[in-house]
Amino acid sequence: MKIVFNILRGILALILCFLLFGTLIGGSIGSSVTAFVKEDVVATVFTSMDFNEMFEPGSEAYVELENQGVDPVALTALLNDDAMDELYELWVHDLFSVLDETAIESSFTKENIEKIVDENLDAYVPYVCGILQVPEGTDMSLIKEYTREFMVSTAESLPNAEALGLRGPNMTEEDLDTLTAIRMMLSGIWVVPFIVVAVILSGLIALCRYEKFEGFIWLAVVYFITGGMVFGLGNSLNSLPVSSTLDELEMVLMPAMEVFGSKLMVAALAMIGVAVVCLIVFIFGRKLANKKVSSELVVE
Repeated sequence: MKIVFNILRGILALILCFLLFGTLIGGSIGSSVTAFVKEDVVATVFTSMDFNEMFEPGSEAYVELENQGVDPVALTALLNDDAMDELYELWVHDLFSVLDETAIESSFTKENIEKIVDENLDAYVPYVCGILQVPEGTDMSLIKEYTREFMVSTAESLPNAEALGLRGPNMTEEDLDTLTAIRMMLSGIWVVPFIVVAVILSGLIALCRYEKFEGFIWLAVVYFITGGMVFGLGNSLNSLPVSSTLDELEMVLMPAMEVFGSKLMVAALAMIGVAVVCLIVFIFGRKLANKKVSSELVVE
């Protein structure tokens, strides 16, 4: 009967190990998906985008710009220039400010846009001259005035949080629900259930194989294997090769995937740390158990 009981406990412990494995994988991914909704990641996406793909020669957008008297090549060069990064970051910051319930006013205002434009005006001038095909010999003060007006009006044309329905009276119930879900995701609270389940499963595995702390070596194996797999996945995503063959969507997702990979690696290191602790408990616990058995034999 004792043998049957031990076999059943072993089978139960094995089942619990598989459940723990799935829980750890799910928790690792769940704790890392915030990479796709973090402000710095989205800002990096925009600052690293290659607008050459958007305005390829012969494309509809390219032809439309030419028909409007705008040089698409010069516009693409401007959009790809580092001088545009501050405007992108200000815009993204305004969009993400809706996640802060205390932030009521928009930061993507004309005043803030003008401040950035004035700071980078000299860098914008050559591009805007090409975009608007300003005639040679035009007074420089007039060129700067054109450049300033062009950059401010272009930046203001970007849809802000209110225009996208993320803030203000035009928000729907669905918009509010979406914001609430993203706030919960960023807070990390939705990972708590995974942690609680992992702790419970780990405790049950330790109880199923309590003899000489055997349950802890089972846990060490599960945490080591899971941590190693997650670390390998995270490392792969964190070092994705940049290739010219990537399509536009892949180019946009790459910065987010790299951060996602980094977060997976952090979760993996935490699991490997738990595995080390379990291994130490097993080694010292087994020694204590053997000493206890030895002392009992001596007394007898």
